[in-house]
Amino acid sequence: MAADFMRGEKNPNEMGRSVKKPWIYLISIITIGLFVRIVWLIVNPHEIVSDEIAYNQLAITLAEGNGYGLPFWPPGYPLVLGVLYFLFGASTKIALIFNLILSIMLLVVTFLTAQKLFGDWIAIISTLIMAIMPSYILTISLVRYEILLQFCLLLALLMSLHRWNLGIMIGIAFLTALATLMRPLMIFLPVLLYLINTEQGVLASRIKKGLLTFSISVVFLIPWIVYASSVTGRFVPIALNGGMNLWIGNNPAATGAYISPPSNYWNPQYDATAGQAAIQYILSHPLQTIRLLPFKIFYSLNRENWPVDWIFMKTTTGHPQISY
Repeated sequence: MAADFMRGEKNPNEMGRSVKKPWIYLISIITIGLFVRIVWLIVNPHEIVSDEIAYNQLAITLAEGNGYGLPFWPPGYPLVLGVLYFLFGASTKIALIFNLILSIMLLVVTFLTAQKLFGDWIAIISTLIMAIMPSYILTISLVRYEILLQFCLLLALLMSLHRWNLGIMIGIAFLTALATLMRPLMIFLPVLLYLINTEQGVLASRIKKGLLTFSISVVFLIPWIVYASSVTGRFVPIALNGGMNLWIGNNPAATGAYISPPSNYWNPQYDATAGQAAIQYILSHPLQTIRLLPFKIFYSLNRENWPVDWIFMKTTTGHPQISY
């Protein structure tokens, strides 16, 4: 069954897997999804705050050809947004239109992935859920990276369901690199995709292919790593907020949920200091670190309505400086 799941094999005896002209359902769902998203953008009460201000300003700076500065923020989303601002003008409206287009493309990729894995009816139902789920609608009004990240991850999964030739591996590697420039832990995506996809051969062969794709991803990341490290004066794999993020989950006051770090940790020059403090705490409190793991998972997944907090947030207090 697991092998069938990853191969996307269809069993005609299973309930409702085949539908006549499933593309008609897809077009109908896209129409519904597009309508509610456009309505939301028209009535959108949101003004950009906090991280969004930083992403937007970085994109403007890049579009004007002024460089990135010290890389406190992971660069994936500002780089993409900077290209769009350069081509179409520096306006948050461009970012929201990009979100709208990506959100609709995400519905298509969801449909194709679910269809490959489970059949037509599951594809129709899952795509409809995504089309009308509030969290997927509200998010398009935020100048944030989540929709782009989801698109990269799901498209990589869809590509992995086909036979992995060099072209597929390069495509997955590129999507992995872009996702990693938004969330660094995504660098391990190719290995994970190979481990769960039994269609790609025996385990040893899958691991080998996964590591090769991982290596190609690293090659894509090298130009950014060289730039960030040269600007900073020390090795920087992605960004200078890793130390602060590590400290948030590993300090005497840590609960597994987000807590506000000391104000100086928002300064990229204190990244190493924050990281060292977090590592020292982990080494001196290993049992507490392990005990907090389930709480971290819980607090990461327990709320689907997080976009509401951002949409109605009115303060810009505490957002970090963009460069120093």
